[in-house]
Amino acid sequence: MASKPQIGTGNATVINTGEEVIVSITVANIGNETASKVFLTGATLGAARRISPQNFPVYIGSLTNEGSGSIGARFSHTGLTPGQQYLLTLRGTYEAGGTLGFVVNRYVMIPQPAPYASPRLRSHVNVLLNNATWTYTIFNDEPLGSSLYIAAFHLDIAASAAVTACALRRRMARASACTAILLVPVYPPAAPTTIAHRDTVAPAQIVAAAPHCAGHCAPT
Repeated sequence: MASKPQIGTGNATVINTGEEVIVSITVANIGNETASKVFLTGATLGAARRISPQNFPVYIGSLTNEGSGSIGARFSHTGLTPGQQYLLTLRGTYEAGGTLGFVVNRYVMIPQPAPYASPRLRSHVNVLLNNATWTYTIFNDEPLGSSLYIAAFHLDIAASAAVTACALRRRMARASACTAILLVPVYPPAAPTTIAHRDTVAPAQIVAAAPHCAGHCAPT
């Protein structure tokens, strides 16, 4: 067994919606030492255009021996033929006596297109960085009349941080390597704060020395 951190991958889960290909894969440390501050800095699937993550680096976490984290990426279906295998390449960095890089490769099979088992929320987040303040604006892109609402927005932050503004009530939990901030809705009878179709909530402001964040919107 390796005497230092060694980054490998587990099996990938691949979904083909007919419009995009979604890949979820486990990244694991199969070495003897902890890989601290593991970041994803690039992800490719054949020659397909990547839809998300739109920006890098993406924080994965600190991985102890046999520790693992998950990565999700979305790619355009154009140029990806169902039934064929394509090379998925993940690049990143970690710290172990210095900053080191890693590259892992795995062939994945593109399945036949299939619709989602449940409706999928359409949304996006705009991020603005100004003088160490990260401002997040959350958009619900559902069409008028949609019953899907954004109920929560979650950030994993690889730095000490403070929330300076928030349109939704916040709940914070601290871990050794990152701060997880979960923005949760409040439900007063006259003013619910879920984000309805074609609506926007802004800003959620976070001040940190150098945060690298991965955000997730959760539908209701």
